[in-house]
Amino acid sequence: MILTMVLSASVWLQAVSAKEHPLLFCLNVVSEKYFTPKCTLVISLPSYNEDDQQDSVNKDFSDEELVDSLVEQLHRSEKWPIITSRVSDFSDVASMRKVVYDKYQSYVIFGYASSVNDIVQMIAQQVQMLSYHPAWNPRARFAVIPLIEDDIIDIRTEIAQRLLTLLWQWKIINVVIFINVPEQNMTSPSKCNDVRDVILLDTWIAESRGYFAFNANLFPIKVENNLQTCPIKAATFPLEIVVGGTEYFFINGELEQKVRYTEGWEVQFIQLIAEHLNSSLEFLLPPPNNEKWGTLSEDGTFTGLIGDLVYNRADIGFAAWPLHPIMLMIVDPTKSYLQDVWAWYVPCAKKIPRWKSIFLVFAPATWMAGLFSVLFSVLVMVFLAKGKYLEQNLREFDAYVKVDTCFSCVMAVIFGVSVHAMPRTSPLRMFFISWMDSYEEILASGVEFGYNPFIDAIVEESEQYIRKKRVACHDKNIPPCLDWVAYYDNFSLLCSTTFMDYVLTRWYLDDNGKPLICKAGDTFYSTKTIEAGFASRLLERGMELQRIQAAARTRDALVDKYSTLNLEHLQVFQAFLTTFIIEPGLQHQMSSIQEILASEVNYGYNSGFDIIFRDSTDEISQTILNNRLECNEGNNPPCLDWVAYHDNFSLLCSKKLLEYILTRHYLDKNGNPLMCQAGGVFFPLNYVTYMEKWNPLQYRFNDMIIRALEYGLFDKWLQDDFHLQRIQAGAIARKKNVDEYFDLTLEHSQGIFAILLPGIALSILAFIGEVLVSLLYVKLYRLLKVTSNEATGIITEDIGPLTQNQSCQGANLT
Repeated sequence: MILTMVLSASVWLQAVSAKEHPLLFCLNVVSEKYFTPKCTLVISLPSYNEDDQQDSVNKDFSDEELVDSLVEQLHRSEKWPIITSRVSDFSDVASMRKVVYDKYQSYVIFGYASSVNDIVQMIAQQVQMLSYHPAWNPRARFAVIPLIEDDIIDIRTEIAQRLLTLLWQWKIINVVIFINVPEQNMTSPSKCNDVRDVILLDTWIAESRGYFAFNANLFPIKVENNLQTCPIKAATFPLEIVVGGTEYFFINGELEQKVRYTEGWEVQFIQLIAEHLNSSLEFLLPPPNNEKWGTLSEDGTFTGLIGDLVYNRADIGFAAWPLHPIMLMIVDPTKSYLQDVWAWYVPCAKKIPRWKSIFLVFAPATWMAGLFSVLFSVLVMVFLAKGKYLEQNLREFDAYVKVDTCFSCVMAVIFGVSVHAMPRTSPLRMFFISWMDSYEEILASGVEFGYNPFIDAIVEESEQYIRKKRVACHDKNIPPCLDWVAYYDNFSLLCSTTFMDYVLTRWYLDDNGKPLICKAGDTFYSTKTIEAGFASRLLERGMELQRIQAAARTRDALVDKYSTLNLEHLQVFQAFLTTFIIEPGLQHQMSSIQEILASEVNYGYNSGFDIIFRDSTDEISQTILNNRLECNEGNNPPCLDWVAYHDNFSLLCSKKLLEYILTRHYLDKNGNPLMCQAGGVFFPLNYVTYMEKWNPLQYRFNDMIIRALEYGLFDKWLQDDFHLQRIQAGAIARKKNVDEYFDLTLEHSQGIFAILLPGIALSILAFIGEVLVSLLYVKLYRLLKVTSNEATGIITEDIGPLTQNQSCQGANLT
């Protein structure tokens, strides 16, 4: 780093009084030109020592008087709020811990002593004390004024170098040193971290009130975009995705081991920044004992990457290191270059077995209600069929008198199958009609209805009631029968389904493109049409053109909320059944941390994030912290396997990391992930690179990070890496057309067979039972007959021999 000093002329000691000293005029010019107005100016004074004042650098006045004059001059200018500080015994610790909302921008440090070591030690004490204050700012501008005796003038350049080296320990680089030396050429500065040489910036000429000889900039930019190939020491460790490609090698005759990293998002990003700063990365070995990011140990020392930064072993540290408020107390972060969220991941919901699809059409309560409705209807119909109030001794069919046959008729009505005999009596007919959703319901509703008069010839003679009550609806919607149906809900229309389908592709639709007119019941009557496809294709194209012109492609819907008439049970059942046969759906999946905790399934995460749960005071965070399992890098233990393959674990993990892993691993045969996110974001994270406190590289790194993010480089790397992973996994799905037909196979009919096969099995069992009962009946009958004959023979022997006539009579009696 280039560190600077200012050399005053040899007239330094020619002043006759403290107020006429050239140093006053020099400091006044520097402060007015370089110290920010209205920002606090800190003046640090050494501890007062009478012995030091006896050996003053001036014979006419003491160093204390000179310092007082300098402070008085700065105070009289009234341009800055001034704070004075003097080295003490550090008894006032409370004042150094108060909360401040500003950082000091300018410092003036005075020091005087009789030896080089004493003055260096004195200024070190002053800087140490200043650093304890909450408003301490090493990036401010410093003016250091060591008052040195004449007998050590020959080594004042060495004093300046030692002071600059001292200040570098606090990362102070914007500093000038006011010192009196003879005019001479100074050596060039060193390129990198070490302070080896000093450079003469300007000379104060003490003529009249004085002036600078070169009028140079005393506080130039010290860290530019060109670091002159100086290496940047980086601390990190192998971490999946972000840091990889580890290579170990030896230098100095295999006496010193080194490491380099060549892969990973973060490694590429930091290397890009280093290259644009004309620098290179020199990696430290990974932290020993698996310390990783590190923590504060019991003996008060820092471990891991934190220790490398705090103890100045590394300039930067990174490894998917999240930004955290506690870290800001000991290290400085760069701008965030990657935003991520952490969420809970659970096993993805498994598909519902297809044999259950038929039972998913309705909810269990609906199935039970339907069953009780059927049983109740059967009982009512049997009661009505056996009723006493019959029409003119009109007897009902036997099919409705018996429970079993009546049950068959009711089921036929439900499933849209014709019954073999229609009811004959009026009470049973009325109840039977209540199971059907047809035009009888329209007639019973009292709503007006109509159709084109030419259909009167088709209406059967038995339905003359319809002809008498109908409203004539002519062509061109005159009168507006369609409007009455669609907008007023007070009319029913008998119309051609083909014509209505055409009309509803463009007109009489709601805001969502759904029709306002629906079909009620089955076909009222039908006409024969051409069975070929040419005419039907023309019709379909015409309807498609209508939809395009109307921009009214409707979404699939099973039940229309605007329907004025209910659909039949069968239509709803068939629509739902087809849907569930194609896609039966998924089983329940945990969707929140509350469900995860209630399920008593094991869960875990990386132990490095315990700090986030310790900071929280809610009960859930403490429960998670106390019961979590540790899931380390490299899937050790195999937490990902437990989630994906065993369905007995929940994992708190980075969303970016899981997205990367799921592009290639933990996929089913269709390329779908086996792990799914449960709920929303659990907590967000911003990944940064940390630096040693007050590192001057921070501004340059932030500038390069902002540029790289504005270019979109980091996002492009992520997308390219994701895409490469998918290509290597062969998991890029073929783009499918939405209108592509779905092939139904026997596999999709498992639900139907789940009912059919048990029914067949019961039928076979019933048949076998009938056969067994028949065989058993025959066997018992024969056994009883033999027993009866034997009993007859015993009685005959008791009576004695009979004559032929008597035997015949006995046999007849028997």
